[in-house]
Amino acid sequence: MLGAFLAHETLRGGRWAPYTDTLGEPTSPAYAVARGALGGEAAQVVAARRAKAAYHASSYASRRLAAVAGDNLEFASMLAGAFTRGDAALDVDRCRRVALWALFTVLNRAVELGGKLGHSLVPFWDVINHGAPRHSRRFVTLRYDDGSLEYFQDGYRGGELFHNYSFQSACPMDWVTTYGFVPEDLVAASAAPPDDAAENALGVWAPGCSDVVVRGVTYSVPGDEADLLAFAAASDDGARLAATALAARADALLPDAALASGAESADALDRDAAVVMRLERRALLRALRRLPRGAGEDPRGEL
Repeated sequence: MLGAFLAHETLRGGRWAPYTDTLGEPTSPAYAVARGALGGEAAQVVAARRAKAAYHASSYASRRLAAVAGDNLEFASMLAGAFTRGDAALDVDRCRRVALWALFTVLNRAVELGGKLGHSLVPFWDVINHGAPRHSRRFVTLRYDDGSLEYFQDGYRGGELFHNYSFQSACPMDWVTTYGFVPEDLVAASAAPPDDAAENALGVWAPGCSDVVVRGVTYSVPGDEADLLAFAAASDDGARLAATALAARADALLPDAALASGAESADALDRDAAVVMRLERRALLRALRRLPRGAGEDPRGEL
């Protein structure tokens, strides 16, 4: 509803125009993919191609990117149809572009205020960056009539004030498709060895996300890891099938040296894509390591 309202206000130039006119383009690569699908300027088509190419080595990440882009593109087309039926003077292509922009703007920038306010866009509030609260010792709580929001300072006196999005997913693609970036604590976790000791030292649970198909059943990793391990433990054949599926998915990713280099890139798109795939590798190697002994070999000797 908020996305539809933002699109409507932008199209009619209502009283929120001084605010909506300051909102830039969404940063999500899913937006780049969807916007490129609408056509238009060559730069937007190139941006869509770059976004797809950045994640092409991960079938899991590519599917997630395409799904979010497709869902919002479909809704934008529905909104455009509704707007033009209500006002024949509106151009349907412009309505579609504005609706898509509005939906991703809300996805990337809105904050959950709770109570009666709910999911909201608030001038100035929506440009405060997200940080990692586990790394801060200084907190600020802003209270209002119907709830409160927590902010925290970046670990030192006078540091930047960050907003806690209350978004706790450890799956980097959830961050990429929702807010358009991977947070710094997941970037740091991606460089650590895929073992429990390294995770405990970092204080970050960052398993990454992937999935594998074994005998026609899709297992999310790590979400369905317990079920996958139970299947593998039931028989030698099941253990071999699970090991083969996990190893094949890990082997399909870019070499770790390339991902390590990409994770240090100054380009945000390349950096985030590399971090996503490093954490995906981490999830796959963790699951492979936990299979019954002798079930399979790590495809790159990283265990």
